[in-house]
Amino acid sequence: MVVLLDLSLTPEADIPAVESLEDLHRRLASDGIALWLCHVRPAVRGLLERAGALATIGVDAIHPRVVDGILAFLLDTPEARDREAVLADLLVFLRERRTQPGTSRVGVELLAALEERVARELAAGHGKGTGTAGRLPPDR
Repeated sequence: MVVLLDLSLTPEADIPAVESLEDLHRRLASDGIALWLCHVRPAVRGLLERAGALATIGVDAIHPRVVDGILAFLLDTPEARDREAVLADLLVFLRERRTQPGTSRVGVELLAALEERVARELAAGHGKGTGTAGRLPPDR
């Protein structure tokens, strides 16, 4: 479970606010719940870093927008990882099959179109900006 806290209306913070966030993080963690933050403004992030709270909460728990936090949560489910693995395997197969001798021109075009679609689906599943991007299988 995750609590995603939107700090978009928090242009600045002080030490008591940072201590409150650290306390909230500890209390949630004791119940097996993660604290994630989004829309953390530069001044607030700087204070979190200087106070050591960012290290406590975790850099991976900071998301640019609410939607990025939601996508990161959704991608952290076993179902998402399974789907991602199947698409990655399919992408590798399509790339290998397209380059095999004897594949017709029409077959190559179809495989290339399928490869492009699967790659787009994988990129969308990675939730751009969630910290999971960049794990697409390399093009061969």
